[in-house]
Amino acid sequence: MRKIDEIICDLKNEKKYLGETINNRTMNNIPIGDMPEQYKECERLIEILSAEREGRLAVLNDIPDDARIKILETIERIKNEGSGGLICILL
Repeated sequence: MRKIDEIICDLKNEKKYLGETINNRTMNNIPIGDMPEQYKECERLIEILSAEREGRLAVLNDIPDDARIKILETIERIKNEGSGGLICILL
């Protein structure tokens, strides 16, 4: 399983790519579809995982190891396989 730092790094790269793509398409009058929502979702996941990593949230520390692993795997899968749809994770 990947570490939180690696997932955060990937999400930051994805956020940067989305931001650049949105700007380029906007300047060239090309539809941007659901990219703004994907960008915001990246920001939210980065914020949640950063807070967890820094111990400010500590949500993942309060749940069993197997559940924590599943949540991190799910976040990674969302990042890798996400189709830009609405994502809801209930803790």
